[in-house]
Amino acid sequence: MFFNTYYVIDNPKLSDFDAKKLDVVDKWLIVKVNKFITDNEENYEHQRYFNVIKDFEILIDDVSNWYIRTSRRRFWKSEGDDKLCAYFSLYYALKNITKVMAPIMPFMCEYIYQNLTKCVESDAKLSIFMDGFAKADFKIDDDKIIKQTEIARNVINLAQRLRNENQLKIKQPLKTMYITASGEAKEAVLAYENIIKDELNIKNIIFEHDVTNFNDEYLQVNFKKAGAVLKGDVQKAKTELLNLSPLEMSQKVEQFKNGSVDLLGRSLESDLFVLCLKPKKDYVIASENSVTVVLDITLDENLMLEGLLRELIRAIQVLRKESGLKIEQRIGLEILSNDETINKVVTKYLDKIKSEALVTNYGNLEDANISQTVNIGGEDVTIKIKG
Repeated sequence: MFFNTYYVIDNPKLSDFDAKKLDVVDKWLIVKVNKFITDNEENYEHQRYFNVIKDFEILIDDVSNWYIRTSRRRFWKSEGDDKLCAYFSLYYALKNITKVMAPIMPFMCEYIYQNLTKCVESDAKLSIFMDGFAKADFKIDDDKIIKQTEIARNVINLAQRLRNENQLKIKQPLKTMYITASGEAKEAVLAYENIIKDELNIKNIIFEHDVTNFNDEYLQVNFKKAGAVLKGDVQKAKTELLNLSPLEMSQKVEQFKNGSVDLLGRSLESDLFVLCLKPKKDYVIASENSVTVVLDITLDENLMLEGLLRELIRAIQVLRKESGLKIEQRIGLEILSNDETINKVVTKYLDKIKSEALVTNYGNLEDANISQTVNIGGEDVTIKIKG
């Protein structure tokens, strides 16, 4: 279990913790769990057990694929209130979810109780069935948090889909995401700004009122109306538009806006054409639910190096895991490559690599007991570890 893995390392004191500095995602989790408790107390009373199971499946998916994913790095921190807030919130969720589900999954919930609650609370009851039904005893006064989270997750999904459609790996940082959002949508993005940037690997988020600046305008033939006027010349009009240079097209667009377009050696009414938009060269754009997202896909050297760094760190972490090293175990590390760019990444970001991979000694490892060659950015890189 994710919680136990880190809890046994840190042994945080949660009983006296004053949870006044909860992150927005902590508040969301506690509100969701409190609703789960109250809803299913009623479901049990009316013997609607199928609803209990349905709510449980939805909540567990939210805890795993939203809360833990967005909070994982908080558990890696060495200390601080933010880390304790994450422990407190996740423990509150796991404890109460288990107590709600105990009548339906008695053996599994009893096992979790013995290995979770009794480890955290020294005065816990002997069994989960002696501890009573879950209670929503930690209140969060924030009636907007559920809706804000839904909006933020939709923005993330929209931008992730945009990255996938344009073959932009999530490990490759991008400089800026522009977004049009107003009212509660803008408020939600601001509340979740740091999480959105982390999830999308974006350096900056900038709000824009008008995204037409990121599009080029062009004309297409309105075949429905043009057919009756141009008859056999419709295809010629289409071909002439397709063969225009960018400058010539911008001139035709300006003519369109003034009421008529010079084409085929004659002046044609604007209603024979349709004004269209396409993203400019350095941008990709998507819209959904009154929100438009624009990603700046230009990559400078620093962004490319940082993308390679992320791939390299992930390869090291995967090798650590496959080699059976403990999550908190310190290691010796050596990275070998004939590629100048990879070596530049190592030199520039060595301190970050050592911090992320728990490296105490970097350099020549003649006695390395773990070695593997991986592909990073199309180049072979040998990673050696002494565990």
